[in-house]
Amino acid sequence: MLPRTFQLEGRALSDAVVDFVAPEFRQHRDRLAHRKGQGVDVADVATVYRLASVVRYPPAKAVAETFGLHARTATNWIVRAREANLL
Repeated sequence: MLPRTFQLEGRALSDAVVDFVAPEFRQHRDRLAHRKGQGVDVADVATVYRLASVVRYPPAKAVAETFGLHARTATNWIVRAREANLL
């Protein structure tokens, strides 16, 4: 459960963010667009990273698991999010 102090806009609730916050819903969706780096959005990476930090889950691991990436690729996406001033 997220602390009440964490604000999340409705438009930030992409499939990837929902996958991290409520992975049990993954099996109920018709499709999963975020596999093997396809459809990865830097804003989603930043949101998953921040959510993981809030719940004290390793952020890089959360990004890798959510998007189905290798650890190094997840780190590259995190760097892109930082460069875009999203983190």
